[in-house]
Amino acid sequence: MPPLRGTCSSSASLSSSAPRIVAHFDLDAFYVGCERELNPAALLGVPVAVCQYNPYGNLRETSSEEVDKRLIVRPGGKQHVDNNGDTNGSLIAVSYEARAASVKRSDRGREAVSKCPTLRIVQVPVRHGKADLSMYRDASYRVLNKLVQSIMESASSLTKAGASNIRVEKASIDEIYIDLTSATAEMTQRVIEEMRDQSSSSSAYWQEIMHTFGA
Repeated sequence: MPPLRGTCSSSASLSSSAPRIVAHFDLDAFYVGCERELNPAALLGVPVAVCQYNPYGNLRETSSEEVDKRLIVRPGGKQHVDNNGDTNGSLIAVSYEARAASVKRSDRGREAVSKCPTLRIVQVPVRHGKADLSMYRDASYRVLNKLVQSIMESASSLTKAGASNIRVEKASIDEIYIDLTSATAEMTQRVIEEMRDQSSSSSAYWQEIMHTFGA
């Protein structure tokens, strides 16, 4: 997997003692979103949960494309949830529709369906007897890379130093931190300079604002 474009070296020189401005992006219900992209007809607008691979179940090999096979619990179809099989795996993502019925991450399948009888449960793909997260990693790269690109494009008006000191740190498959300290400082200084120009008329209003900013 290539690195996120626009990520900057951790060696960028910024004062460690100064307050930092860090944006935190968390892709909520990320695994559900990935599954909905693959199977919108069955999963959009309805309660959905994604469950982890269950070593006690029967799904030993499933690809991401086998969306129907991985849809292990559905209303009007496979509704029975046993104690040890595929259908009783631990949930790792829950849609907003399912949350409204009190379904939570880490619920077991049986408990989740008892709370929400219309719940659909999708199991992650399995390869060689282990959870295969490749499709989620690919989706993570696409989304987070687009986010970083957008921020870097927005920073194109900054000086080279201001843009190059934007730091990006991926915390997990669906979570990223972006240090915008240098960019924010530069933009703030630019605003203050514009305000200073506006206050050249010595109006009491602008003078009071500039005093508030300490400029």
